Amino acid sequence: MTKASDETTGGASHPLAFAVRGILGVGALGLAIGSLTLIGEGLLRIVSGLIGHLRHTEAASMSSIVMKATDELLFGVVLMIFASNIVFGFCFDAAKMVRLSIPSFMRANTLHDLKTTFCQVIVVYLIVDFATDIVEGARRMEPGVVYFPIAILLIAGASWLLAGGHHKSDTDHS
Repeated sequence: MTKASDETTGGASHPLAFAVRGILGVGALGLAIGSLTLIGEGLLRIVSGLIGHLRHTEAASMSSIVMKATDELLFGVVLMIFASNIVFGFCFDAAKMVRLSIPSFMRANTLHDLKTTFCQVIVVYLIVDFATDIVEGARRMEPGVVYFPIAILLIAGASWLLAGGHHKSDTDHS
């Protein structure tokens, strides 16, 4: 193997690097399968909601079905974004032209990018999950209902701090 080909693969020819990438790929495959499962379940709930609408089912029940479907669909998308970040960021050393055709939200170049993406999508998911719980009345007037929004704010704050710290280090290296 030539020196130029070693530089383009990032030294990925090492057996240990190949094994780690394989493990990451298997984990990402599991995330993708879970994602497709959730998306399928969400779509089935939407169909159930439509059937309920045609049968003139109680509106509160239909709202609950649609919110649960939204919850499942959104979490399915979150898992798929996370799986694609792992695959396109850590499993493949794609050529520069191929990487440019992959949307930036689907690839992570560093562990920091992966953590930032994770925090951002989890905050969105938690907000929708909280709204679903409120609509269903599961957390109506319980004292613990305040913990959920506080957790969302803490995770959003951590994400903001991660992004702020990352930008500072980028300008320091320039």
